[in-house]
Amino acid sequence: MLSEKERLIIDIVNDMVDAISEEQMDKLKLCLYKRISPLEVKPAEANIVVYDHPNHKLITMFIMAKKMINLSPNSIKFYELVLTKADKDFHQKPFLQLTTLELQCYLAAIADKTSPVNSNNVRRILSSFFGWLQDTEYITKNPMKTVQPMKQPKRTRHPFTVTELETLRNAATDIRTRSIIEMLLSTGCRISELVGIKVNDIDWIRGEVRVIGKGNKERIVFINETASLYTKQYLSTRTDNNPALYVSMDKPHATLQKGAIEMIVRELGRSCGIKKVFPHRFRHTAATFAMRRGMNIEIVKKMLGHESIDTTMIYAQTDWDSVRAARRIYCE
Repeated sequence: MLSEKERLIIDIVNDMVDAISEEQMDKLKLCLYKRISPLEVKPAEANIVVYDHPNHKLITMFIMAKKMINLSPNSIKFYELVLTKADKDFHQKPFLQLTTLELQCYLAAIADKTSPVNSNNVRRILSSFFGWLQDTEYITKNPMKTVQPMKQPKRTRHPFTVTELETLRNAATDIRTRSIIEMLLSTGCRISELVGIKVNDIDWIRGEVRVIGKGNKERIVFINETASLYTKQYLSTRTDNNPALYVSMDKPHATLQKGAIEMIVRELGRSCGIKKVFPHRFRHTAATFAMRRGMNIEIVKKMLGHESIDTTMIYAQTDWDSVRAARRIYCE
């Protein structure tokens, strides 16, 4: 009868059998035996969880509630991280006993060590958590209700200029890179949405792409002829069976994740001397160009997948290119 260690090793090997060569498989087996042998491996048991502290129970129940509304895995991890850290920082004082003053002092201490954006993110999560505690009648009064967010400096967001875009396009000699920047610019999608696209999500005839946005919400974005052309050319070079739109060049041709695409785009900007080249800037550029051409703000909101029009209004702020153009028309 096989031991749990042996079962684990066999399962891993079977999962990788089509992805790596025989030589690599032999190396993998040796590595697995070496690393797993000293460990104690037991099958998972569906036992009732015993909480060693009431805060741990509340955190777990709150996280379960967030999972029920399809909050993204990354958001779930961040919520759990913030609340676990708060439990540690308050020396496991019961959350149900925390006061507004204590929470204000806690956030003030965080603000001294980090940016207003980060401290406001912590505040937002604590507000959500204590709001949930009140809604579920663990507490009668929400101590976070009167805790105001920190003022954040308003920074001007600059889209790419037409010249910068052409420079980036000319520098993108690799067909995959060119496809990535054209897709970002055409669809205006988030990088998390881009990495989730599968080839079958694209309707080439209608020029539509199905993406999964924030909160696991599905929406349709659109690709223009340029994005379609370069993406088809890129796909014609592929010999793998990975259903993902973008994969690594080397075997086993794994799906490109957020970090890999950020690095590709950043390196492209560095290669042609353009600063601050990152995926979200293409999204900002797509929205800005659409509004310059007269697209209604409500349609831009839908295109970007924003929940609130206030978020979209950030892109509608007058930029200096528009000021210069208006001056030439009205003042010269």
